[in-house]
Amino acid sequence: MATAYKYIPPKPPMWFNLAWTGGFGAIVGFLTAQGNTGLMLPYLVIGGIVFAALALVSILALKSKKQASLVSVLVLFAIGYFYAGLSFGVLLALLGYILGRMARWLASGDYRLNLPPLRDHGFGFMVLYIPRHMRTGVSVPDYAHHHRDAA
Repeated sequence: MATAYKYIPPKPPMWFNLAWTGGFGAIVGFLTAQGNTGLMLPYLVIGGIVFAALALVSILALKSKKQASLVSVLVLFAIGYFYAGLSFGVLLALLGYILGRMARWLASGDYRLNLPPLRDHGFGFMVLYIPRHMRTGVSVPDYAHHHRDAA
């Protein structure tokens, strides 16, 4: 008996994973400056580096989303707790949970599962975005007129 076709998405390059998680960290770092314009740029860079480093560890060294989330929660809780106290530590721990799962999710390529497989190929653009009458050279009014006369 034939088995159903299962789409296995390709794994993205490492720079893609680190760019998204680093961008997430940069936003968190930027917001951590709390309006202090002198700290916005350094915190943006530090946040991006810390989140990208945690994502790199999650992808290369840890084998599951649960492990990645746990490590990210613990590291970011510690950073937040020593920087600004318990409430900021808890907030960063929540973001660490998201970061750990996000890093593994991006690295696996599973974000592509909801997309049709044709989007990964050049001809997919033609099939998905160029209307049929433009691909085949048959104009819509001629096609409709032909069927109307036949009936």
